[in-house]
Parts: sequence; structure tokens; C-alpha cells
Amino acid sequence: MDKLKTWAEKDFRAFSTKIKEKRFSAFWIILHCRAVYSDRDIILLDDPLSAVDAHVGKHIFFECIKKELAEKTVLFVTHQLQYLKDCDEVIMLKDGRIAEKGKHDDLMTHKGEYAELIK
Repeated sequence: MDKLKTWAEKDFRAFSTKIKEKRFSAFWIILHCRAVYSDRDIILLDDPLSAVDAHVGKHIFFECIKKELAEKTVLFVTHQLQYLKDCDEVIMLKDGRIAEKGKHDDLMTHKGEYAELIK
């Protein structure tokens, strides 16, 4: 864990364009570590699970985002619909505008575009 903390403190943005695809998921894991150890009140995660397999993505979501960042405000942008039911609030965008927002269960009950997407 000390090694991850050391990596998390470094700035890897300059290397992002040089990372080969086979190392891309390792790069994303390092970025997630940086977010956890940054000790910020607000964390922005732009599709953080897109570059990892399903098993790693599930672990990152539940152990990192939901557990380690539980006391933080996390803006979690994703195409991974299976995790939306576990988010505090969902904001669905369509054509760059908010189409619907609310809790997953409420949006499903409303039977709007969000519910159609999740079906």
C-alpha cells in the first residue's frame, strides 16, 4: 500500500498519451489511487471503469468509490449502468442537458427515459 501511496502522489498526466493499451488499466488503477489519497472533499471521476475488466471494475466501484470515498462528494460519470442503483443520486444527460435526475428507485418508478434505458 505504501508503494501505491507513493505512486498516487506523483503526477502521471504527462505520461497518459504514451501509455500502451496493455498498460492502460494499470494506469487507471494508479489514477484511482491518486483520487483516494488526494484527501479532497470533491472527487470527479470521468468514466473510471471503462478501461478495466468487469471484476476489477466491481472492486474499484465498491471498495474504492463506495467505501474509501464514502465521506467525499463524488461525481461519477459512467456508461456502466449496473452501478447506478448504488449511487445516491443519478443525473441522466441527453443532448448535453439534464433529462432526468433523482434516486434510482424513484426514476424507475417514474418510468421515463432512465427507466427505459435501464430495462
